[in-house]
Amino acid sequence: VTRTALFNITGDPAFVQANFLNVMTKADTLMTALRASATQMAAFNRLYGTTLSASVPSVVTRTALFNITGDPAFVQANFLNVMTKADSLMVALQANTAQRTSFNRLFGTTLAATGTPSVTNRTALFNIAGDPAFVQANFLGAVTRADSLYVVLQGNTAQRDAFNRLFGTTIAATGSPSVTNRTALFNLAGDPSFDQAGFLNVMVKADSLLTRLRTDATKRASFNTQFGTAIPATGNIAVDDRTTLFNLTGDPDYDEDAFWDTL
Repeated sequence: VTRTALFNITGDPAFVQANFLNVMTKADTLMTALRASATQMAAFNRLYGTTLSASVPSVVTRTALFNITGDPAFVQANFLNVMTKADSLMVALQANTAQRTSFNRLFGTTLAATGTPSVTNRTALFNIAGDPAFVQANFLGAVTRADSLYVVLQGNTAQRDAFNRLFGTTIAATGSPSVTNRTALFNLAGDPSFDQAGFLNVMVKADSLLTRLRTDATKRASFNTQFGTAIPATGNIAVDDRTTLFNLTGDPDYDEDAFWDTL
């Protein structure tokens, strides 16, 4: 058995003894740490579909340990910390259909109510939970709000076009958003006080004013002078310029025609 193991390892054309010994040590250290914590071992097994226990690891489990620790960037303390958060997030999402549906739509994942996540799904969980600013409760609240906004925009061409013009995004009527588009959604809906109906109402007014300014060079120049903006005739607008548009059109007394006459 021992000789067979040695031949199987060294028989791999990619075998390099120094590399193997280095990774083997890390894999064993990780296995020992996982065995010392029932919580972390359970999290590991859920996330990787392994069966790590006090017994000799199976080929599948050992391969997972080597694949993880074989990454040159592997740091055990960081991995264990993020793994625990990723597992907690997965368990929460698996238990909540609405949040899981929102997550899958926004991240292009296929996380199911049960079972081991695919490599793609696990990577998404680790990327999210690996953010030092990650707080699960905040994220779950934001993912629901961001998805709600996303669904509304996908279903309304006029509002979607307005959003894309104002935020420089490329949200489409179907599919999952790009990283840039998803970030824009989270930046807005991440605020616990985010009011979707109020936002959409003001957004349409802000876009109407933007579109009108772009059709009249004289009025646009006057607006930029009065408000210290730099709104161009085409292309994306700066964050400060967008904020100015929202602040103006968000006033309950705002009337576009009356405002236009003041320029």
